[in-house]
Amino acid sequence: MSYMGFRQGEVMGAQDNDNRHRCKGCACEQLAELQTGTTVDVFLPGLATPLTGLTFVNFDEDTCCAFFSQTGVAASLVIDCENILALRIFP
Repeated sequence: MSYMGFRQGEVMGAQDNDNRHRCKGCACEQLAELQTGTTVDVFLPGLATPLTGLTFVNFDEDTCCAFFSQTGVAASLVIDCENILALRIFP
């Protein structure tokens, strides 16, 4: 049943939690399964060379943010997984 264009049970502005912030793309899928501490190279659009020797820290599936650290750098690198062209994952 619908009322004013809404199906029964829908509320204006409400989102289905299963579809909220669905990160899309191969890189997002890989990051969702990647083990913390794994060394990776990240290929981004517009860069001639990848970001190399990054350590994977965390992936937030709600925001699509991937967190990385790098030896000798006291800051985290945060990248939207949907902007990653490719990952090189080291064993």
